[in-house]
Amino acid sequence: MGVNVPKMTTQGSATSLRLAITNYFSASWNGFYTIPATVGNFGSHWTWIKANHSFEFGVEIEKSKVVKNQDFLSDGNDTFNAALSGDNLLDFLLGKPSTFTQQQPFYITPERTLPAVYAIDTWKVSRRLTLSLGVRWNPFVPVEETTYHQAGLFSLDAYNRGVRSQLYPNLPPGLLVQGDPGLPDKVIPSNYHIFNPRLGFAFDPFGDGKMSIRGGFGMYQDQMTGNTINPNYNPFTVTATIPFPASTQNPYLGQVNPFPINRPNPSNLVAPLPMAANPFTYGMEAPTIQQWNFTVERQFPWASLLRVAYEGQESYHLFGAVEGNAAVYDPTLSAADNRTRVNQRKKKKK
Repeated sequence: MGVNVPKMTTQGSATSLRLAITNYFSASWNGFYTIPATVGNFGSHWTWIKANHSFEFGVEIEKSKVVKNQDFLSDGNDTFNAALSGDNLLDFLLGKPSTFTQQQPFYITPERTLPAVYAIDTWKVSRRLTLSLGVRWNPFVPVEETTYHQAGLFSLDAYNRGVRSQLYPNLPPGLLVQGDPGLPDKVIPSNYHIFNPRLGFAFDPFGDGKMSIRGGFGMYQDQMTGNTINPNYNPFTVTATIPFPASTQNPYLGQVNPFPINRPNPSNLVAPLPMAANPFTYGMEAPTIQQWNFTVERQFPWASLLRVAYEGQESYHLFGAVEGNAAVYDPTLSAADNRTRVNQRKKKKK
């Protein structure tokens, strides 16, 4: 449409458009957005009954691979936030976006082999009491990006010491990447020492089959998905963000245009500023969920039943995002001045 930006979308519709005029209208589509996934699973389960014990045990092995071949903002994205005139539509007609963003298409292939072993004993202690005791070996295994090794990690300690990536030395301090010395192959370590207990019981207090008291407890581990690796940041997926560009027609006027860039991205890549990153955090642990329940049931005449149950759950070390360099808004300044001040502060962080 006559806009002077590099053309990077070549697959699919060969056109990627994103335009947002807040409170009025928006347009958005991708040229190509593919996520083919392959998952293979082998499992075997055995049951052995001996006297008043019923033993169950098994193994599972899952092999997964996801291919993410996508464009996102690859032909540019203009956002209008009424920063110039006070009205988004008027800014659009004037050709004065609040922000212009353009991003290199990305290609990643997260893979993982995840094993598990479990065993459980259902023990009929008496005709009134049954116990269930089990354990599951459930390792925490992160996914690994195997094509271009596009996973990153931020270490606050490395940042404070001014340590930079040896593979991409122009990155800001503390932002390390897959393959840097001292980092595991998957950036964050696997944990093969996780054993999850299972406990349950069922009790008939009067032995007449009309009342039951049951309870259970279990611990579980969440695992990464292929989408957990999101390399939408430099140096893996170069993104140019221009606050208050010169115009919609020529957003790179007076700015550095880093494109085109061919993969694998060169180690001497200079990241355009301002930049945002969403790497893993040093010290991440396996997400853990604990669940427990207690139930009392009583049968009454006229085909009626009363049930009272309590259920509880606790989760910790869950996946989430934390803003590590949050902007501080100054109400005495205009939106444009606040944006300029924030971008200058982030450049100093380098």
